[in-house]
Amino acid sequence: MKDVEYLDGTTLGHDLVLSLDLRLQYFAYRELKSAIVSNQAKSGSIVMLDARTGENPGLANQPSFNPNDWRTSRMQRCENRAITTGTNLVPR
Repeated sequence: MKDVEYLDGTTLGHDLVLSLDLRLQYFAYRELKSAIVSNQAKSGSIVMLDARTGENPGLANQPSFNPNDWRTSRMQRCENRAITTGTNLVPR
């Protein structure tokens, strides 16, 4: 285990502050839903980022996540496609 290093730089006990903006979140959801319908797509995702701060004011998926719909598989209920599959769409 000589190549495993212990990093002692963490600080415990700080607050987590979300950067979601409810207004922008609503617009992201609405515009993505409209784009899915007008392009007859099966699904889509949108991630909004503030390039200056790195904050994420909005994120949406279509079809949207419904925790009360138990007909979908467990993995689909737990997965946020905008985060988990978005990197697969970037050309390498």
